[in-house]
Amino acid sequence: KVNDRYGHNAGDEVLKKVSTCVAELIRTTDHVGRWGGEEFLVITAETPLKETLVLAERIREAIADLRYDSAAPVTVSLGIAQYAPDESGEELVKRADSALYQAKEGGRNKICCSS
Repeated sequence: KVNDRYGHNAGDEVLKKVSTCVAELIRTTDHVGRWGGEEFLVITAETPLKETLVLAERIREAIADLRYDSAAPVTVSLGIAQYAPDESGEELVKRADSALYQAKEGGRNKICCSS
């Protein structure tokens, strides 16, 4: 939507600021990457779910507070899944993705956790 309304340079600015913001909030042992389009994936290894939820809320708030030179503020929806024993990486990501879509469908700018 940012690209359509403000242009691709504005979209690039938003992606860069969001990725920098997330990178500054996570630990050096965590990993963040662009998953596709406007989606990012954050891996917080060996982190209790409660702590992951706290981090997710800090990320959500920080991104909502960002300001851009060439675009309006943006918000994020977050989907969280905790690794289950014997689960494949593909299954874990699928559960996180389902939680993400639940957050988007539930009004956006929120966090949903996979059951």
